[in-house]
Amino acid sequence: MAFTTVNTIHPAALAQKCEALGFDLLVFPEHPVIPTVTRTPFPRGDGTIPDFYYNCPDPLVTIAIAAAATSRIRVGTGILLVPEHNPINVAKALATLDHYANGRLVMGIGAGWLVDETEVFAVEFRRRWPLTREYIGAMNAATNC
Repeated sequence: MAFTTVNTIHPAALAQKCEALGFDLLVFPEHPVIPTVTRTPFPRGDGTIPDFYYNCPDPLVTIAIAAAATSRIRVGTGILLVPEHNPINVAKALATLDHYANGRLVMGIGAGWLVDETEVFAVEFRRRWPLTREYIGAMNAATNC
């Protein structure tokens, strides 16, 4: 997993290097938004959210760039925070990515640890996992997976 940001290596260059080194899979994490003020402590260290979390690029765009620059390495989400997305839009984007990546897409999913981020998307934190299951079902139905 590469936690790239807008200030680190370009995803095309990273994917090409990983493929050249023989890696099988390259995945990218996501955080759609990190509120500037949070109540939730980061789970490690002193509880402060690291600065790089605030510059996390969209994983689907990043995956598309990595896939377009390579031919063998599988690419995907280190996790996609499912309850923070519209499931039908994400299903279409993932199906499109997988098609143009020639079946190399891997989708890791999660529901998030940052209460404040989840709430930005009008999701009750305690309902994030049931909602994730519901959204995955909708995504599968939308794409006939």
